[in-house]
Amino acid sequence: LSESLVELSEYTFFNCRSLEEIAIPVAITSIGNATFYNCVNLVRIVIFNPIVNPLGNMAFYNVANEQNKDFCIIVPDASKGTYAAQWIDVSDKIVSDTYLIGDFVVEDNGNGSWILTQYLGDEYELDLTTMTLLGKKITEIKQNAIHNDTTTFVVDENVKFGEELTDRVTIKEEVN
Repeated sequence: LSESLVELSEYTFFNCRSLEEIAIPVAITSIGNATFYNCVNLVRIVIFNPIVNPLGNMAFYNVANEQNKDFCIIVPDASKGTYAAQWIDVSDKIVSDTYLIGDFVVEDNGNGSWILTQYLGDEYELDLTTMTLLGKKITEIKQNAIHNDTTTFVVDENVKFGEELTDRVTIKEEVN
């Protein structure tokens, strides 16, 4: 989108099934009614404006649905709570941009490693035993971090994850 654009009018992307990802510039001051209505393949919206703007009725109708589990709205970290409070219909889809690294949304756990809060990619298997993001390893996987039906993780025995992920996570045993 153009940096000079100031609003997304009603029905701007109505029924646009080819739209998968979009970045909304800081200059946008409002998102109109049904702007992303029925954009069933939309996976990621990145919003750069820390000021929460008005959201039209049914702006995300049939986007944030059971079939589109990967859908998320990435907003500035300091504004995440405000976005979630004001955009109630999609509050569970709002994540912080503080540490968006490739397809990984992570939180710094304060001891030199990451907590994986959401994986946005579609790899079949990811080996986290050797992977680092900005020099840090992932040491915890949050409950709803994996939203597709195929991705699995290989981790070392020190990685924390909930019981609900046991069928998606394999612990790699150390070879002595």
